[in-house]
Amino acid sequence: RSLFLPRPPTSRTDYVPSVSSAGWRSAVSFGSNDPAARTTWGAFLALLLRSTPARFLITALSTLWIKVTATAVIFLVLCIAHLCLIYAVFGVELESLEVYNLVHIFLAFISKAIVASGLLLSRLTSKALVASALARSSRGVPLVDVATRYGSYAPRRGRGTRRLLIFTLAAIEALTWLLHVQMQWVPVTSTVQGIFPCTPASYPSKPPLVDSLLPYLAGDVEYAAINSYAMPLVDGVVGGWSSWPLADPSAAFSVEGTGVVYLISSRCSEPEPLGNFSSATSATGSTGAAGQARQPNTWLRVAATRSWQAVSHLEFDVAYAADAHDSAVFAGVDIVQHCLVELLTGPGSVQFSFVADEWQMVSGGRIVQIQLPDPAAVLRNAGVDPAALGLPYLDPPVLSVQTAAAIDGYGDGSGDSNSSALYAGSVRERIAPLAAEFANLTSWIAEQVVYTLTGDGRYTAPAARNESAAAAAVYSHPPFVPCAGTRATSRCTVMRWAAGPATTGHSSTASPALTHRAVAALVAQVAHYVTNQFDPAAAGSCTYFGDAGHGRAAAPAWPRALVALAATAAAICAANLLATFWFVAAGSSASTAAAANLLDDPLLLAYHARTAVPTLLAPAAAAAAAAAAADGESTPSPQETWRAATTALASVRVRFGEPRAARGESVRTLVLDSPAAVVNMRKVARTVTT
Repeated sequence: RSLFLPRPPTSRTDYVPSVSSAGWRSAVSFGSNDPAARTTWGAFLALLLRSTPARFLITALSTLWIKVTATAVIFLVLCIAHLCLIYAVFGVELESLEVYNLVHIFLAFISKAIVASGLLLSRLTSKALVASALARSSRGVPLVDVATRYGSYAPRRGRGTRRLLIFTLAAIEALTWLLHVQMQWVPVTSTVQGIFPCTPASYPSKPPLVDSLLPYLAGDVEYAAINSYAMPLVDGVVGGWSSWPLADPSAAFSVEGTGVVYLISSRCSEPEPLGNFSSATSATGSTGAAGQARQPNTWLRVAATRSWQAVSHLEFDVAYAADAHDSAVFAGVDIVQHCLVELLTGPGSVQFSFVADEWQMVSGGRIVQIQLPDPAAVLRNAGVDPAALGLPYLDPPVLSVQTAAAIDGYGDGSGDSNSSALYAGSVRERIAPLAAEFANLTSWIAEQVVYTLTGDGRYTAPAARNESAAAAAVYSHPPFVPCAGTRATSRCTVMRWAAGPATTGHSSTASPALTHRAVAALVAQVAHYVTNQFDPAAAGSCTYFGDAGHGRAAAPAWPRALVALAATAAAICAANLLATFWFVAAGSSASTAAAANLLDDPLLLAYHARTAVPTLLAPAAAAAAAAAAADGESTPSPQETWRAATTALASVRVRFGEPRAARGESVRTLVLDSPAAVVNMRKVARTVTT
């Protein structure tokens, strides 16, 4: 087989025909029938093929180069696809759980394909480097590097890069498995189902006060979540109500509309012994040893209420029986805490979830999202200059608040704020400038809180709102509200969110450090009840959302970052191996390809080494004979022969090329022999393998 264009036999000096200017002009005429022109054109092609760009072109057209380059390109494409899949799919809404399962399958398939293509690239580049050294190096290569099992070539060049590549491939596979374990399916309700009728939040008159609301709240909160009333903040809660649905497009859906948002911030004092609480008037008349009144069970009461402009403040006294709290400082002692709650209402967009059954009955679920606009932008749209009021523009223009479960808690860049990481001040700055319009609703909620906790209907309405007076109403001796349960298992259902995280069940004890949560949740329950007393005659249209099986593929950021780091390192290693192969193999594609063919075919390897086998294997035979003589055996065992031969052949080096004795012949013969007996292949003359 001829690897290059045939040339007429000449001496070792390359034959280059002379070319006249007329010949060059005729050579560029492709349609010329002049024999001299055709000869000149052939000479021009010969010169072009011997140029450096042509050598790179010939290398690019060789089969080995195509294999290595194609494998490297496929490997790099798979690494990029892996990175894109990790960062493009996670956090994006998926149509169904089947798509989520396909994400799992694609991740597993791509990781396996990366490992397979990476190992193939390492093997091909190793073989190419061995073939290049076998054909071009004057020192040759060790025979054990040529005659290997399963093609496990290990040339010195690029050894560290190949090892790093294999390590990164193992890391990609392991980290992908870890990512599979960390992945979660998070249902979402962001699919718009349409615009349907609803009853918007409208309060033309004051809702009637209910003195028996506490038992209702106690039963309602027993199996409820905090999101049913409000979303937790660091120092309080934020909730709201927008509209009641008049349609049920699916079994589970949510309704979004403009409504009322209430902010409840709470702070509580450190606990103190109940015996030191001199103003604790007992509802049962029992008196302590020191003559001070004390309650046998956990109780709470509203100590005072105050209103200033559009803000209402409620003061609570919360007492825990000795066995109803987990305070280590006051273990075995009845304690009391004083809490201050700030209540504020304003406008906002609220999305609330609902559930419909087979009989078309709809029941409320929980708050999905609250969107708070920039008050400066709202006032500007209403024709009021916010600069005159000293209101700056806030960023972002709309604060979208969700719970950690709703935004999957992994920071996918959705733009939503985790409510548990927000302080009440971030919400107050968006509600307070617009709260004057909802001042009546704020006072109604505060009245219902006090009216609920009096228990017997004894309630004096607060004084008329006075912008210049700080105190609107003060209650000197409000009644206690004892909670259900005996002294051994005392608990308060409406204060359930004061239970510590380490306790569960109905007999859980309260943690004084969490009392501010429970008080804020209690006010939120009442606020939820009052805002649900809307005008049923009001009519409007709202946007309905439904999950429809949609969800997100969620996973923590750290395993994705580790997978991305491993894939990037593997891609760099692959590019390094490809560049190394290119610069080593460029310009010698013929000899490298011939040597690679030799490595691929054991029979061809044996054929080319047929004359040198006795010489090459002589050290191995001598070592085997020496091993047999040392053991006193005439025929050594195969294991001993293998160990002795491997040790002896480690110092034997071979080279692939033309025999030194036949260098001047016009027909090239290729052999595998010791480096001293072999010279480089000529780039001219015909090649035969016989």
